[in-house]
Amino acid sequence: MPDSRLWKGHDSEKAQNNPEVLAPKLIKAGHPDVYLAFQVGTKETAAMPPIEAFVKRSTKGPIHTKLSIIQGGEHNAKTYVPNMENAGLIQWISEHMQGPTPSS
Repeated sequence: MPDSRLWKGHDSEKAQNNPEVLAPKLIKAGHPDVYLAFQVGTKETAAMPPIEAFVKRSTKGPIHTKLSIIQGGEHNAKTYVPNMENAGLIQWISEHMQGPTPSS
């Protein structure tokens, strides 16, 4: 979710980068396929409900999601980095990314 103060005065660009705005448009259009991986720690009590609600509401049509809830986790590298591998988030995203194309 674009929440930086640097978006001030750039409402159009902010909306173009807001998943709450983009998801309904993608679902209605039926394409392109988008893959989103989320992780949240159980100690992130303010963050968990909105993430779970977004995933529940938006995982349909071209939007594919994977949510990992980290038991006892907090919003920090100590919690998040090991979980990216342990929960398979990096592998899952990698399976859906396009490979690089050589330049001519």
